[in-house]
Amino acid sequence: MESSFVGEIDGAVIGFLRGTIDHIPARGKVYTVDRVFVVEQARQLGFGDALLAAAMELAMSNQCVAIEANALPGDRETKNLYERAGITARNIIVSRPLGSTIY
Repeated sequence: MESSFVGEIDGAVIGFLRGTIDHIPARGKVYTVDRVFVVEQARQLGFGDALLAAAMELAMSNQCVAIEANALPGDRETKNLYERAGITARNIIVSRPLGSTIY
């Protein structure tokens, strides 16, 4: 199940969160935040927190056992958003390009 939440100021979209609910065998339903974005001028106003809170409410109302999200290395703003909501790192993936492989 896909979901989207939108933050607005005076009818202008300033942010969004998109996620999915999937059933994972041996775990149950998990809500995954696929994307979250708030325009720079509206950051620090609580829109990211509100979008994430709405997603968590949807996840709980659908009996999800967890909420998961990704943050890229160096993206401290996104990591802070997740940490404020109690979402903590439990898996770190490391990689190294081999040969002429370009990421």
